[in-house]
Amino acid sequence: MSANPNLFGHLAVHYKLVTADQLAEATRRQAKDEQPRPLGEYLVEIGGGKLSITPKALDGCVFVATRSRLQCHCRRAGSRT
Repeated sequence: MSANPNLFGHLAVHYKLVTADQLAEATRRQAKDEQPRPLGEYLVEIGGGKLSITPKALDGCVFVATRSRLQCHCRRAGSRT
């Protein structure tokens, strides 16, 4: 099992913090930037639509994504013994 590099975006949409369209727009902006920033920064900037993520909600989503990745890493490490 490998960590999902898109986990943060999937969680943000799943928990209805942003729409799929907002996530797609943020991903496009990130890909176009010469010096890309974390995806969450673009999502906070976009806001103003049907849904908008707040910095506090962003922190919660990052926490869940990080925790999930750590759990995945620990399961993989445990299976190697």
